[in-house]
Amino acid sequence: MSSTSLQQALEGQIQETWNNSTHPFSALLGIWLIIYSLYLLILAAVVYGFSLWQ
Repeated sequence: MSSTSLQQALEGQIQETWNNSTHPFSALLGIWLIIYSLYLLILAAVVYGFSLWQ
């Protein structure tokens, strides 16, 4: 096995490991945004309304 093919195999393994570890985080972030987006919208409306009231 040449050095170049070994390096490519290692890079492929690192990329696969990275993808496997970050996929659950991105899924969790998406679920969190779906659940809490209404609350964030309400909070933004309250802050905006308060700034208009001042």
